[in-house]
Amino acid sequence: MHTSGIFDYTVAWLMTAVSLWRAPALYYGDAPRRALWGCYAGFALSLWLKTPIVLRVLNQQPIVDLPVLLGHYFDAAALVSIITYVAMSYGTSKKADAARHVIVSRRIARIVPSIALAVVLAITVLFFTVVERPAPTTDFVAAHIGQWGAAAYLTVFYLLLGTASFLTGYQWAGASRRAETRALRIGLVLMTIAAAIGLAYAAIRTEYIWSAVFFPASWAYSLDVTHATAGMQVVLFICMATGAAIPTANSAIARWATWRTLWSLYPLWRDLVSAFPQVAFHNAVSGWNADRRPSRFRGLISWSLPLKVRLSIRVHNIADAVEQLRHYAPPGMVHAAEDMAEEELDTQGDDEAVETAAAALYVQAALHAVALNQRYAAASEPLPHKAILDPQGEALWWLEVRRAYSVTSAERAADLLSTASAVGQSSNGSASSSHGVGGAPAG
Repeated sequence: MHTSGIFDYTVAWLMTAVSLWRAPALYYGDAPRRALWGCYAGFALSLWLKTPIVLRVLNQQPIVDLPVLLGHYFDAAALVSIITYVAMSYGTSKKADAARHVIVSRRIARIVPSIALAVVLAITVLFFTVVERPAPTTDFVAAHIGQWGAAAYLTVFYLLLGTASFLTGYQWAGASRRAETRALRIGLVLMTIAAAIGLAYAAIRTEYIWSAVFFPASWAYSLDVTHATAGMQVVLFICMATGAAIPTANSAIARWATWRTLWSLYPLWRDLVSAFPQVAFHNAVSGWNADRRPSRFRGLISWSLPLKVRLSIRVHNIADAVEQLRHYAPPGMVHAAEDMAEEELDTQGDDEAVETAAAALYVQAALHAVALNQRYAAASEPLPHKAILDPQGEALWWLEVRRAYSVTSAERAADLLSTASAVGQSSNGSASSSHGVGGAPAG
């Protein structure tokens, strides 16, 4: 593969990765974040249109140089989106004495829709009327150098690019000086550099294509100029992607940790929801039944709710199901589980390990009773209350329980249930199992 083709694919994949990372904003993000996603998605689509395979396919269509027109459509959408993003991000103040950058942003926001419509209409008319397109090209600028129609067409797009680059660079440069963290400042500086490169790219190409129209001798430099500016474009997109990623590095680490927790909690959650589907409303919402367990991947990649909300819901499902388990555990089983865990672990002073192992034993034994349809009239005492203040801490607690649960054998759980049931029945004397009194099974 040619070196330029490798760069084309690399940059296209890079922008695609950034747009996928920000795609959840479409479902639950605010307007600025959706606009930022639109910018990266538009550039990603435009970059894919420049890759050799896509170019080869689209150049076989009846409209000559269709990839060029589509690419400029996507670029225009991306540029308008980024202008909208900075306008909404830095122009929210309604005060009469607002800062200059806020006033500029508010004015930009009012004219962005008109700019978008005018650019799309202009490049469409010029493309089909004045641009000479005898055969498909792989480098539109180099192939049409010296043609005034192509120069006029490209100038409209470069004016939009230059305007967007200037406006966004102006806002990002000011925001970088006001940034509160080093990561945010570095990210904004890189975005400002990308905007400066975009402005220089638009200026160089505009000057060159019109110079070639009026001074044909400059055609000899067409390949040098196109290759140099193409390199500028690659650096621009790398700076944009990196600048957007750096401020969100901590967020990315936190999201990865949440993903891992959500994934790891699945076995415990699945077994509990299998026993009590109503706690997750699966039987009413998604047609869930005992023979069709919820997918592990569905909860991981779903964008219907923010990731933290999905984790919080899963933790609540687990807690609610464990509360239901109390009716399938005889009184005293929590203490029996603690005694068994302490004996087996043989720990000294590690109360946390004993508590998690006891909770895992309790859940496994109570689920065994559910499988036997062995419900007790008197519910067991609840698991010891944990002084946890936030959902993330509760999730980590249940994650430790899940790890102990995964190594708890069915035989140990059955032994615990048998022991606790015997103790419960002996403590209730001649309790009648048919009436479900005290700790005896109710059915």
